[in-house]
Amino acid sequence: MFYCAISSSSLFGEIGNFRKLLQKMIKIITSNDYNLVNNFLNNNFSSPTHYPDWNDIISKNFNTNFYYLLLYENEELTGICPVHEIKKNSFKHWFSGQFYYNPYGGWILSQNGLKSINNYKYYNYYDFFQIFALPQIPEFSIVSLKKRPIFFKTLIVDLTKNLDKIWSEDIDTKRRNMIRKAKKNNIRTEILVNKFSDNWYSLYLKTNKNYNLEVLSETFFVDLFKKTNNISFIIIKAYYEDNIISSAVIVLDKFYSIYWLGNNLKQYNLGQSELIQWTAIKKAKEMGCKYYDLCYIEKDRLPHIYEFKKGFSKWEVDVPLFTYKSLRYKIVNKLKNVFRLL
Repeated sequence: MFYCAISSSSLFGEIGNFRKLLQKMIKIITSNDYNLVNNFLNNNFSSPTHYPDWNDIISKNFNTNFYYLLLYENEELTGICPVHEIKKNSFKHWFSGQFYYNPYGGWILSQNGLKSINNYKYYNYYDFFQIFALPQIPEFSIVSLKKRPIFFKTLIVDLTKNLDKIWSEDIDTKRRNMIRKAKKNNIRTEILVNKFSDNWYSLYLKTNKNYNLEVLSETFFVDLFKKTNNISFIIIKAYYEDNIISSAVIVLDKFYSIYWLGNNLKQYNLGQSELIQWTAIKKAKEMGCKYYDLCYIEKDRLPHIYEFKKGFSKWEVDVPLFTYKSLRYKIVNKLKNVFRLL
């Protein structure tokens, strides 16, 4: 357990302020009290990436030490941060977000929580500490490790708008025409909520192997899709002549939905991928979400994916990546590099 008191310029000038200062204590503890975490997330604006449902299954499948950092102010729980800890080459590595396909991590704070704990160096206890934080929408307070993070980008659809406005203002002409094309070609969609699908997994295997991407086990997905209580995994499949040709997996909680996995057979260009995205937008809105996150764009490295995703949203949002490396970590790795050159 770590403690930190809030400083004040009048600390030594006013005894009353000093007493108030002592009363307002901040502490961060580690915890595996999932009931406490679920209650906090259910009562605050949240992300599905932060629930134990997802993170605990990741931990069990990939052998990580998983826990939460809990932020307290005056004994009130005001923030949570999921942690996956592993040991690598005698070093302790700590990840929150971008770890085994869980896209986002970092702090989620209540309305009463600190807007910044940047001066509270809780990360000094780790050799390597990395947070891939939530997108910088107004509801997510950003807590950093250093003043200048690296910024990635994502595209977000505002689901508070009605569907007609999303169709006309967010989805561009090319994508609308491809959705119409899919309907003319009798592309059929199927939606599964928290249900594993054999033909979806077969498509996932085939397309991932074609692109030399890592393949996650069937057991991992069965656990995710069937053993979640606070979040939902939605499989959307597109069929042409009774054959599955494209799919997407959307994950969401009560407010936030994320396009997580996509698979598509390259030989078909019938508008099936566009129809799946439009179906996902409608389903997320129907389930009460405020945002649909298309989950990363990289204009230079993945221009085709960027072009596809920007056809569904014009709202680009920063996604901060914070990294801390201890002095010991830097020195040891520097020496390793020197010896490799010898």
